[in-house]
Amino acid sequence: MRTTTIKTFPRKCFMEIRRDLNKSQMFPVHSE
Repeated sequence: MRTTTIKTFPRKCFMEIRRDLNKSQMFPVHSE
């Protein structure tokens, strides 16, 4: 089931999450 969820998970969402993580590393304080 987990693999299915990952497969169905949109790539854009995954990329956005990765971007958010990168931003979090650069800016510990999340201010938007």
